[in-house]
Amino acid sequence: MLIGLAIAAQGQPASEAAVFDRGICGDAAKRDAFLKNWNPEAVPVLVEIKETGRRNEERMTAKLDRLAERAKWSAEKKSSFTMELMADPEFEKQFNDAIKILSTMMEKLSAIAAEKDEAKQCQTAADMFDMMPAVTENAELQWRAMSNAIDAEARRLGISLED
Repeated sequence: MLIGLAIAAQGQPASEAAVFDRGICGDAAKRDAFLKNWNPEAVPVLVEIKETGRRNEERMTAKLDRLAERAKWSAEKKSSFTMELMADPEFEKQFNDAIKILSTMMEKLSAIAAEKDEAKQCQTAADMFDMMPAVTENAELQWRAMSNAIDAEARRLGISLED
């Protein structure tokens, strides 16, 4: 609930909360609640990110399935194309950026666990919260790169993906 509590303390819905109110870290009671009640399944912004990812994955799977069906691809060809998608320079760049973001977040998690000063723990958690827009943006860029590659292949094959 770290992020969820931060959002609630700011009185903003998850989708509108752009900046963490670091004042929470200076208030012992709010900070204690913020640090002690972490449950990722209850954090609105994380639930929103997870749900958006699920919807995007569904959309891309359906789009790829439509391409494979209309191109009359074998399972092997579909699998091969999927691997080519992963090697697409646009997708690869976004994927590598995601690894950097997630590595930084993991470093911050380790720092929170190692830190004994709760105010510093809170500030480091706030730094992680501030990274959420970058996580969301990066994921969207990855999905867009996949979608663009599928569209390009459909054009190359002269296939319409419209219903």
